[in-house]
Amino acid sequence: MLGIINKKRKAGLTVEVVRKPCVFIINTSVALDALRRLSLLFEESKVIVEKMQMNRFRNGDAMIIVHCLAESENIGELEKELHELPGVDNVERVVS
Repeated sequence: MLGIINKKRKAGLTVEVVRKPCVFIINTSVALDALRRLSLLFEESKVIVEKMQMNRFRNGDAMIIVHCLAESENIGELEKELHELPGVDNVERVVS
């Protein structure tokens, strides 16, 4: 099984959280504001960002590539939340 397993101990119960690697390619027209909102979303969602790269084009648009580890059952919801962020034009999840 891919991913990192965290074990949390609560009142005698062991809960395993499996994080899977995922890559999102995000196109935006407001790069700095989108980066700020992405950082807040990832922090709120407890997503581990391994690498984030931004390529800015001459017309002002930008492409942000995020390599991250997210809880396996929340990846679809995270992608939906990324689509709904203001300033984000397109989100593509790369499946490995």
